[in-house]
Amino acid sequence: MTLDVILQAVLRYILLVIFYFFLFALILSITREIKRKGRDRAGTARKPLYSERKTGAFLIPDNYFLTKGRGDRYFLDEHTSIGNHPDNDIIIKSPYASARHAVIIFDGNKYILKDLGSSKSTFVNGSMVKTEKVLTDGDRLKIAGVTLRFVR
Repeated sequence: MTLDVILQAVLRYILLVIFYFFLFALILSITREIKRKGRDRAGTARKPLYSERKTGAFLIPDNYFLTKGRGDRYFLDEHTSIGNHPDNDIIIKSPYASARHAVIIFDGNKYILKDLGSSKSTFVNGSMVKTEKVLTDGDRLKIAGVTLRFVR
């Protein structure tokens, strides 16, 4: 065998390795993007269908720091967590929100908003919620600069 034949074989294998590396990197990138999109929609991805929900209340955001846009709805379950951590039911994309900022609990006939000791506090109709507050239709929740209207 001549040096040219050996060199051609080596270059083919190098090219094949580069091609497979490119395919691997492409698949990895697509997988990460799909996972990231899933985290961006985490506020709604885990929610059951409307017919399966036990409660009929929801929150409507008034600004754009949320995974949903202005005017969209976040339906409330029996336990709805709010904060900037991806595991929350409603994710607030603000550095001023705590990881576990607040929770809304449905106890059968009323919705109770509980502040979880957040550093920036939770407000309902302009008043700070120190521990918990029963929500009524039309209340405006303010969490880390994000306003949500409670609708029942």
